[in-house]
Amino acid sequence: MHELDRCVVFDGSQVLLDGYVRSFDDGTMQVESEDVVRGGVEPGTELSLLVLDEVRGECHYWAQVARVRSRGLDLVDVEMVQVVQKRRVARVRVDLPCSGTLEPQPGFEASAGSATVTTDAPGSPSGGPLAFTVLDVSAHGIQVRSTTRLTVGRRFGFVFAHTRVPLTLTAEVVRVEESLTGYRYGCRFVDHGDRSSEELFRFVMQQQGLQRRNRLLG
Repeated sequence: MHELDRCVVFDGSQVLLDGYVRSFDDGTMQVESEDVVRGGVEPGTELSLLVLDEVRGECHYWAQVARVRSRGLDLVDVEMVQVVQKRRVARVRVDLPCSGTLEPQPGFEASAGSATVTTDAPGSPSGGPLAFTVLDVSAHGIQVRSTTRLTVGRRFGFVFAHTRVPLTLTAEVVRVEESLTGYRYGCRFVDHGDRSSEELFRFVMQQQGLQRRNRLLG
């Protein structure tokens, strides 16, 4: 359990080691790091640990030092204190091209005889296709980049196919930032249930774990 997950070791409020779990079994854990162990910790010292598990969230432990190495610690009597799920704040940076469909702008009613409404124009009040790139994901929202200009409150639907089961989602723009390459939109998910939140949170944790592994092993 926890193999290659990020692990931060504390002596009180001081960070002794910021690394990863090499192994954890039967109350014994090995923690490794690219940096040297800070402070003058000795065998027998009781420490606190924070392990960022890709599925379970923040796992807090107490442990005792069995051996101090230049770039790692061997810990024994590792005891769970609490698990804190960070569904509302955990997010991961990605770069995922995507496409969806804009919902009609609230209050817009297309006129059957109107020649001024282009119903398939991206960004038009009546809706239409929307191309965008997902920049980060959380269980409750996304940040996207698009060349289409949208306003706060505009909604669009899309299928997020990167979770274990593809999710049909609706996002609502809550923040707009203009950039040299178009627009960035902070969006919240609407009308999605616990199953979608769980799948998205799992995706975030797994992606964080993969990215962390690539940094540590690269």
